[in-house]
Amino acid sequence: LRDTLHSLAEEISFNLDLMPDIEYLSELNERALAVGMHTEQLEELTGYCALEEEPLAKVQLKSALRRNDKERVIELNIRLKEIFFQLFGKSFVLTQCPKIKTPKEYAKGKIFGKEKVKEQMMNWSKILWDLWVTG
Repeated sequence: LRDTLHSLAEEISFNLDLMPDIEYLSELNERALAVGMHTEQLEELTGYCALEEEPLAKVQLKSALRRNDKERVIELNIRLKEIFFQLFGKSFVLTQCPKIKTPKEYAKGKIFGKEKVKEQMMNWSKILWDLWVTG
């Protein structure tokens, strides 16, 4: 039992520095709790296992930066950006921007073909772009 506790303590210490994925951290936490381990490092590990995805990714990013693990830094930055866009992605949808005219307002000055203008409002057109740029 003493050897098991010692090896788990070393593994926890190493993984608190490395900060691998949540699946491995949770499995390590469960193994340590199953043998009745009670240490400050295990409490820290349990705290990390309870974190939401974004705060955990930030802690993992700090660990990767500290360890100068460039591939992991890139991977975690991508994961954090994915989380950000899952949470706030709809605020970047052009049609939901409050400063953009509604299709009805956009087609207001047209006499003929209002429906087609409304439908094409958010579609890019080189001809319209050239007219807008050149006047």
